[in-house]
Amino acid sequence: MRKQSKQLPQKPGIKKEKPRKPYDLIAQFLPEYEKLKLTKEEAHYAIFYILNGRDGKQAYSQAYKIPLNEIQRGTEAYYNNLCLNSDPRIKEAAELMLDRFFLHKKEELRQRLLEVLQEQAFFDPAEIINSKGGLKTDLENLPLPLRRIIHGIKSGKDGVIIELADRMEAVKILGDYAGVASPIKSELTLNLSKDEEKELSKIFIKGMRGNEKRK
Repeated sequence: MRKQSKQLPQKPGIKKEKPRKPYDLIAQFLPEYEKLKLTKEEAHYAIFYILNGRDGKQAYSQAYKIPLNEIQRGTEAYYNNLCLNSDPRIKEAAELMLDRFFLHKKEELRQRLLEVLQEQAFFDPAEIINSKGGLKTDLENLPLPLRRIIHGIKSGKDGVIIELADRMEAVKILGDYAGVASPIKSELTLNLSKDEEKELSKIFIKGMRGNEKRK
């Protein structure tokens, strides 16, 4: 009789991690590759061609999983790469890829700028500055979000001076971006006759004289 292997019970609260799917460049940059009559390898070629700075040889190596040293003059891979470079379908796909790549980088930059502005607008100085006005810890030991708050470090006669980011400037930029910081204007328009204007002027002058007497 075979002995059944006993599985050790898992600790409560610990779950097995599911294997992560590989990063799908086609889904992100060229989901319509079939409409462009491209194979997956050709779509990957167009993508890597842009990501690698228009290096066709490197793009071919990555898309078709062929070592670079095998793409030599006279080999089939070498001529396939030349054909792909001149293929109008690949050129169209590469142009689409380039536009989307710039949009992706622009969005990535926007998110990073917003993160930095939020850190500078809502930071707590007590997290990094001690009661003596110095850093609580060495600069390299500070977490990155806290390091972004420091505008500059100067050494003077009185020691090291730490300049923090301008909180109100960061708040203003964020407010303008979110559309919640526009000044509220309140205007009062009165349609008065000439007699009413004279009466209002008398009341105003009387009030001014009363203030002068109090002084």
